[in-house]
Order: sequence, then structure tokens, then C-alpha cells
Amino acid sequence: GFLPGSDNKFFQTRTKSTISSLADAAIMIRRGGMISVMTYPGTNAEEAQGVRLFLSSLAMFSSKISSWEDYLRSGGESS
Repeated sequence: GFLPGSDNKFFQTRTKSTISSLADAAIMIRRGGMISVMTYPGTNAEEAQGVRLFLSSLAMFSSKISSWEDYLRSGGESS
């Protein structure tokens, strides 16, 4: 996406670098920690979908929770 509030649309995030950064964050995070991500599907739907798929896959790999929606429904208990 673009920098919110900016008139300059030259600088835009890219799906590949976003997923790479999320993977780096996932490796560095402590057990029980969280990664917060904000996407803007209106400016880059491909990136938003890639982030959703990556984080859903990460949730299935690292816990009994299959998605961030399930995490919220569980009251934050991922065991």
C-alpha cells in the first residue's frame, strides 16, 4: 500500500518484501508474542491477500489456532 495521508504514490510496499519482513518478525518474536499488521486492500489487494495467507499459515504452523479470527474468538488463548 501507500503511505497513509501522503500525496506521493511513488513509494509503495511490495508483496514480496512485506512477506519477507513478516517472516523475519515471526522468527524473532518471543513465545506468546504477537505481530500486529495493518493492510489496505484498496491500494494493493494482492499484498493484502498474501499477508492474510501467510499469517493464516503461520497460525496453523505455530498453534492450534487456524486463523487470527479463530484466535480472537478463543479469547486470545492459542496454547
